[in-house]
Amino acid sequence: MFFEYFFLSVSQLQVTGVTFTNIVGDSMIVSWTPPQGKDGFINYYKVDWQRNDNSAKVEIPNNLTSASTTIMGLTPGVSYRVFVKSVNTWTEQGQVRFTSVNKDQATS
Repeated sequence: MFFEYFFLSVSQLQVTGVTFTNIVGDSMIVSWTPPQGKDGFINYYKVDWQRNDNSAKVEIPNNLTSASTTIMGLTPGVSYRVFVKSVNTWTEQGQVRFTSVNKDQATS
């Protein structure tokens, strides 16, 4: 019974509502909506990004506890894929929970 509840809870930890604001030059702010009512299950968030040509992912090095971060070092006019993942330290291994969103970076 415990394992059933545990795995059901893990499947509900996905973030939603990923948005992009302040898209200027080589940076943008990424924000998301944390899973409703699941604060006790989330230890932190990880954000990675990459060009849409599937080049190597760039990981924002800090474990984030807020629901937004700034991505820097982007190239204007290039499309990027952003990954936001909620992390539960009990289940991170083998339990992928992320939202992937494509967004065009503004040209300068």
